[in-house]
Formats: sequence, C-alpha cells, structure tokens
Amino acid sequence: MSTLSLAFIERMKKILTLSILTFLVGASTAQVKIETEQDKEYYDLYNKRITKSHLNEVYIPVDVDDAFSQLLKLSEPAGIAKFKRAPEEVVAQKLKGGLGRWMLINWGFIEGSRLSHHIKSLGIGHPDDMAQFLLVSFHRHLNEKPLNIADQAKQFQLLRSLEYQSQVERDTFPKQ
Repeated sequence: MSTLSLAFIERMKKILTLSILTFLVGASTAQVKIETEQDKEYYDLYNKRITKSHLNEVYIPVDVDDAFSQLLKLSEPAGIAKFKRAPEEVVAQKLKGGLGRWMLINWGFIEGSRLSHHIKSLGIGHPDDMAQFLLVSFHRHLNEKPLNIADQAKQFQLLRSLEYQSQVERDTFPKQ
C-alpha cells in the first residue's frame, strides 16, 4: 500500500472514531435530559398528589391519627378486636400482604400522597415500611401503648441500610 492509502485509512479511522464518540456523548446527554424530564414530571405529579384529600375516589388521611380513624371506620368491630389481640410481630409480618398492601395501594404510598408525605417527614421513606409502620402503630394505638415513632423510623432506616449493604456486597442491585 502506498503512503497515501495508509494516511487515508488512518484519517478515516479517526473520523469514524470521532463520529462514534460524538454519537455516544450525544446519546448519553439526551438520555440524561430525558431522565431529568421524567424526574420533573414525577415530582410535578408527586407535588400535586400530596395536596389532594382524595386519590382515585379514596379518602387519603392527613396524618397517622387520621389514618387510625379511617381504619376504625373502614373495619368491622370483630376484625378490630382480632387485630388488637394479635401479637405485634404477627401484625407486622402477616398483615403486610393484606391490609398493608391495601394501604400501600389505596393510600398512594408508591406514587405519593399527603399521608405518605407525612410519614416521610417522620423518617420512613420506603412504601413497604410505611405500611408496616402504620400496622404496628395502629396495633399499639389500639392497645394503648406508646407509638415510639422515632424508634420505629430508626429501625426502618437501619434495616434499609443493612439491605443496601448486603446488595452492595453481593452486587445484586435491581436491574432497571
């Protein structure tokens, strides 16, 4: 091959490499912009949801005490009595899939609601933890025991931190 041909090939390689890099940088910048727009959309919707008294035609309690009042209104007296008699550990674990799931969905813990926003302000941020927190707190309320909200929040934060550490060690983060 001639020197001209080699120079041409080298130049084409550089142009191709620059083109690919430009495309990749442009694509990654566009992706960040889209994610930022999605974040803005999410936060705009979240900020609207946390001001509403009703979501999907379901009343959303304002705070923990209002949630207790709603649970009393929505539940049969026999169910409340059974719930009250159950050990706290049973309430915390076994009802997560029933009543806890109902609260998570209907009271908007995932997408945000005024109740989830209030619970976040108490230091409990994960939707599953919010439901479990309300189950345990309602049980304590019915049994006239202290709610110990700050201690519960610390416990949830510790468990989430340990879960995160475990995922880091095993490299098992959820794939997006």
